Order: sequence, then C-alpha cells, then structure tokens
Amino acid sequence: MVKVLCALHKRTYFQSFHDQFVINFDAYLDVLRHVKALVNQALGPDSLNWQMLNACPPCGYKQDNEDPIDPARLDSMDGNNSLNDDSACTENWKTANTISENTVSIFNQTGIFVSTCRHGIVQTLVEMRKSGKLAKYALATTNKILDVYGSNGTTGYDIGCSYGKTVAASSISSKASANHHRFLVNSFHGHAHNRQCQIQYHLLYQKGLGIEDLEMCEQIFSGSNAVVPVIRHASYFHWLQFIELHFDQWDLDKYSELSRFIYNNYKQALHIINEPSPAVDELKAQLGLTTADFEKWNAEELEYLQTLTIETEEDVEKMTYIEALESLASAE
Repeated sequence: MVKVLCALHKRTYFQSFHDQFVINFDAYLDVLRHVKALVNQALGPDSLNWQMLNACPPCGYKQDNEDPIDPARLDSMDGNNSLNDDSACTENWKTANTISENTVSIFNQTGIFVSTCRHGIVQTLVEMRKSGKLAKYALATTNKILDVYGSNGTTGYDIGCSYGKTVAASSISSKASANHHRFLVNSFHGHAHNRQCQIQYHLLYQKGLGIEDLEMCEQIFSGSNAVVPVIRHASYFHWLQFIELHFDQWDLDKYSELSRFIYNNYKQALHIINEPSPAVDELKAQLGLTTADFEKWNAEELEYLQTLTIETEEDVEKMTYIEALESLASAE
C-alpha cells in the first residue's frame, strides 16, 4: 500500500515510509479499539457471550410464545491452516535454543478453528498452534457452544460421524448427551463418506434441516484466504490484528446481507415445494407409495449395509479355499 501511495504522489519509496505507516496505522486501530470498548461498556454489549448471543438476530431472537423447533439451532465448525504464520527462521531458532518455546511459537501459528451460525456469522475462533486440526480445538469449541446455546442444537462438521464418538469419549460427554446435541456431516463433505455413514449423518436424510448445507466454514475460509499474503510472515501481534480486522468486516457484511439471504432461501424452498412436489405426488399415487415408505427404505438400506460388516460363513469358506489354492501353487 505504501508503495502505491508513493507512486500516486510521485515520491521515491523508502523503507522508513512503510515503518511510519505501520506505526500510525497500529495507533489508529488502537484508538478505535478503545473507543469501541467505551461504547460497548456504555451500551452493554461488553458482557460475557454477548457477541455469540446477539451477533445474528435470526438465530438469537425468539418471539414470545414461539413454538420450539428441532433442531433449535444450526452451527458449523472446521479448521483451516491457510492463515498460518510460517517463518523459515523457526527451525533455526529451535536449533539455536537461545529463547523460550513460547517466543519461538510466535513464528509458527498453524491456522484457525472457527464455528459459525447457519447464516455465516462467526461465533468462536480458536488459534491453532504447532498442530493441525486436533480434537482439542473442536472439543473446546463444542464445549463453548453447549454452554452458551443450550440444548437441541446441531453442528455440521466434515468428520461429524467420527467426531460424535470423540465427544462421547471426552470430558464433555455427559454435557453433550444431556443437551441432546447432534453432530452431522455437512452436505458437500458428506458425499465423500461411505453410504452407511451418509444415511446416518448426511443432511439429506435428517429431519428439520431443510435446504441447509452447513458449509458456512468453507465460505469463511475462502474469504479469509485473501488475508494470507499479508500475515504469512507478520509478527504475532499483526497476525492477530489483521485476522481480527478481516472477521470484523466479514461479520458486518454478513449482517447486512441477512435479509437477502433469508429471502433467497425462502424462494428456493418454495420452488422445491411447488415445482417437484406435484410430480412426486403423482408418482407416489401410481406406485401406491407413501412418505413413510421412503423413510422405511432408508432404514432397510442402513440395516442391510450394517450386516455387510459381518463376515458370513460362506465368505470365510471361500477365502479359506483361495488361500489353500495359493499355498498349493507356491508349493508346486
């Protein structure tokens, strides 16, 4: 940016110009943070969990006497290692061993782990350090979601099928079970899972999910990748500062688009109901089927696939015969 400004004003670029710009920009942002803190203190949005509870009005606001819905809330979570701080000096510093591990770690931020509501507004953000998407980041995020949002929620995760087992074996197992929280596989990732997994965890076969795909995190990471060239070799302070700037703007943009987002989803849902439904109803009448039959077929398919995990006596005998033939061939 400083080089562009110098070119516009026909000035020769010097490194000192960049340094002065960075110092002043940091001071400007610091002033904004203090002003925002004072405004939030006066108006109340500085209380614990206020952002998570109020950032998205459609998710957080409930009318009086509103009928409960199931799931009560939809979330998505995932990790991304594009926003890392990768310095070639890191290994040399480790070898030298002249400073503490915490100091070295500022050169090795490995990414972020986020959770978001169904409308794409960020709920939580965890810094991943010296590791990939370890279970501890997802568990910490899930624990926070359970504490803030309560029962009957559903979270989409690209490994939601196996992650449910991880939660069941963790210290938050009883909390997740008591809150009846479900973990599913988001729509795009779900098609890469095996058929048995899809029937149990893919959004297509879940009640109450409608046209949701729970792929909001992929949209978030696609947007945040633009920040990578700025922060890849930045100091830890500037790494955090630019990520905060990006996601503050991201949430503002998503907030301003909420009405259009909901309106477009409503139109899409009406189209699905009004266009294919008559053809489906006609087909059901011709074949003598009911909606319950479709659900029954899914249950029967799942039952069949589960039996395939058990070897039959006939299969065992066939394998034994093949092994015997191979041994005979080797002996001859």
